[in-house]
Amino acid sequence: MPADRLPAGSPQAETQVYVRRRGRMTRGQHRALDTLSPRFGLEPGDELIAPDQVFGRAAPLGLEIGFGMGQALLHWARACPNWNLLGAEVYQPGIGSLLLGLERERLEHVRVVERPAEDLLARNLPPDSLDEVRIFFPDPWPKKRHLKRRLIQPAFAQLLATRLKPDAVLWLATDWEPYAHWMLEVLDAVPCMRNDAGPGCFAGVSSGTEARPQTRFEARGIRLGHGVWDLRYVRNRASTPSR
Repeated sequence: MPADRLPAGSPQAETQVYVRRRGRMTRGQHRALDTLSPRFGLEPGDELIAPDQVFGRAAPLGLEIGFGMGQALLHWARACPNWNLLGAEVYQPGIGSLLLGLERERLEHVRVVERPAEDLLARNLPPDSLDEVRIFFPDPWPKKRHLKRRLIQPAFAQLLATRLKPDAVLWLATDWEPYAHWMLEVLDAVPCMRNDAGPGCFAGVSSGTEARPQTRFEARGIRLGHGVWDLRYVRNRASTPSR
């Protein structure tokens, strides 16, 4: 086993069995999964992803975790044509929707991995490989008995930190206030991550090409009277996360 992989017994490296979330799919989404997955999809198995080979060029590497229906990732791809972008998702209608958008807009610098983010980070991405990670509106699992299912947990945050390059950015957003404070507490506790807004503070939404587009989940939350909380972290150059 290469030295930069997690040991097989670690929680993040355990094989995760998951059921593909099919949901209701349109004919177009079905077609996209059948015909566009070979073009835009990655199935890395247990192998490390080599971005220069996958994309055919050297460029900054970004990852969106849980891209939903793909609006924010499409926006990122349009705004940053000089980046290589990965999207991780297990919801098949959302994958189909993103694939249709990539085909329609002729965006060739995005690849999709249909697997849980923990698995992708632990098995397929080496340390210090990502220039930016975005996690917008992850499932808040609001019931107390479900809190352990939340994506942002101390072990996951530590794993993610090891995959970020020095000075790389982690950008998160949620419309569930208790989860916002949960994420703030978890991420502020990672020694090698610096809260860009200051300890215990939330970030403002950026403007210009870095603006976060309003997703349908965000729009729904606003209609229901929810607030929105953004968090931005930077991997410290002087600190090395434990691996």
